[in-house]
Amino acid sequence: MYRFSKIIIIMVALSMLFMLTACSEGTKNTNSNQQSQGTQQDDKSKQQPQQQTKQETQEVSEPPKDFKEWLVWVAENETGKESNLGKPRISSVYFLDEKQSKVFLSLWVDENLAASMMRDGLLVKSTRLLYKIFNDQRASEVTLEWLYPMKNANGQETEIVIMLVRMKRETASKINWKEFRPFDLPTVADKYTVHQQLQ
Repeated sequence: MYRFSKIIIIMVALSMLFMLTACSEGTKNTNSNQQSQGTQQDDKSKQQPQQQTKQETQEVSEPPKDFKEWLVWVAENETGKESNLGKPRISSVYFLDEKQSKVFLSLWVDENLAASMMRDGLLVKSTRLLYKIFNDQRASEVTLEWLYPMKNANGQETEIVIMLVRMKRETASKINWKEFRPFDLPTVADKYTVHQQLQ
């Protein structure tokens, strides 16, 4: 199992490296095309995007005070604003109790070539989300529901729950998060279910 996990991690790292290399080559080609066409910008227009980027970074770094908005902020910072399926990462956020301490987050997955890589990616993202959310004292329980789009027999798009993870604060407080391995999440979570496609 440990050797298999290492292989998966290496495969993920290699695929990310390949995508980064492809992106940087695409950027180089675009830049050289623009230069060959004689497109030049003055210093003022070059500084404007940098200033906008700094402002956007400052906006992102300020966490909202409202708990629901904070949960969205954390989820988007940890997993991205959009899935690679073109859907917003967060499908819904709500509370299962009046105290607003039992959190339910419904999120869209990232599609991957291999089911095992998708499952492992969801375990890593779930672990990061649980760690961040339980670092805040407002949550007593967190449920993460990961959604995947499917076509039904009529050809209409529906969604299935591909993975569900639930953890209570009592459980989270027993975990040494700095040493915790995401692949142990199914064992320690209070509830863990995974769709047969990812088994």
